[in-house]
Amino acid sequence: MRIEASVVSAREEELVEEVEVGGRRVLRRLPPQKAYTTCNVYADEREEAVLIFAVCRPGPPGTTKWARRRPPLVIPHRDFATCDAKLYREKYKLGETISGLLAEACRKLREKYGARLAPL
Repeated sequence: MRIEASVVSAREEELVEEVEVGGRRVLRRLPPQKAYTTCNVYADEREEAVLIFAVCRPGPPGTTKWARRRPPLVIPHRDFATCDAKLYREKYKLGETISGLLAEACRKLREKYGARLAPL
């Protein structure tokens, strides 16, 4: 059986763009915009949980073109079921935002499916 959870984080970021002024390329600051990070987690009752995530700007997921996609990451249930953002950051080299979202998605799955996500 396949189970899934999705978590979205939005935070304001100051962005810059490169423009040409008088024959020179310079960086120009843009007004702060919201950057959205989406974490989609798909798990099954076998020994793996697959994390797929992407980052998009400037609008919410589904309304803008994805700016960056990352390849799927397979995390064993015993690590996934810990819901420990610090473990994900250190062991899987994930950033602060995505490791926090992964921990939140894990908690959502545990609430919904309980013992099926128990550590092996």
